[in-house]
Formats: sequence, C-alpha cells, structure tokens
Amino acid sequence: MDQSPYNIRLATLEDVDELKANVRYTLASPEGKTPRKQFKDAVERREILVLEVLDPKDRTHKLAGFLEWHTRIDGTVTLKDAGSTGGGVQPTIIKRLIREMLNTYGPSVMRVKVRSDLEVWNSIFRELPGFEYEGREYTRPHFRSLYEYSGDRAAATPPRRFPPRPGVPGRRR
Repeated sequence: MDQSPYNIRLATLEDVDELKANVRYTLASPEGKTPRKQFKDAVERREILVLEVLDPKDRTHKLAGFLEWHTRIDGTVTLKDAGSTGGGVQPTIIKRLIREMLNTYGPSVMRVKVRSDLEVWNSIFRELPGFEYEGREYTRPHFRSLYEYSGDRAAATPPRRFPPRPGVPGRRR
C-alpha cells in the first residue's frame, strides 16, 4: 500500500526541536533570524499544525511546515506564526495548512497581521478565499497589513477558475 505524499497533524513535543532546527523564515521572523519563541506552549494548547512530506529515499515523513494560532474565548482565531523548511517561504505549504486549520476547526473569524513590505506573505492571504484586506497599522519599525477571514465571506466566494494550460492532456485547447 502506498503512503500518502503528505500528512497534516497536530504538533507534538518531539517536533519542537526539529521545527527550531529546520524552519528559518516565518511570518513572525521573515528575515530568518533565530526565533526566540517556545513552541511548547502552542503544542500544549493544541494550537499548532505541522505538515510532513514523504521523503522518497527513506520512505519516511519529514516536517515541511507549521502553522501556529491562538483561539480566544469568543472563538476568534489569531494566526500567530507560520513557516516552511528550506531556503524561503513555500506558499503552497502555508496555504494548505491554513485551509486544513479552517476546515478542521471552522472558526467564524480569523485575523492575521503581515508586514506590508513582504509580498510573498501578503499574496498568500490575498489569494485564499474568505480573507479580506482590512487596513494597515504601524508597529515600529514596519507597517503591517491586516487581513480577516470570515466563514460567510468564504462561502460566498465563487471557486477560482484557472485558464487551461496548453499541452496538458485531458484539457480542451
């Protein structure tokens, strides 16, 4: 039986060291500076997802990204941090984790602050259905873009249609 090419699950305490060692560029630390944060609290609150990808050589799953959030008493979710392994941000991994979190936990509202000068991070939230740009704020030394997810807005958003790629079998030209 074939293994799944990826796996999404809640992080465990065993994942903390691997996250610290392999994830460099994150939403909270976009310059790649060593994070001072402790993932232990988020793991204990069960508010951190990890995505593992299958390594074809040794047929084991290796961490590829994470998503950390905080749920308030009223059910509103604040996205605290996200990141992926490798030399930079991998938007597909981050988007997959966000979609999984939204589908699994179904928050009515999710908020996130993104540095305005980081196009890759801003594009992630502009492209995800249900997220809307809410404005900007200044937090020394950067401006931050504010995005808010609404389940109602996501349900009302029509599915995105992509133009067919030339030369792809099974598609009309």
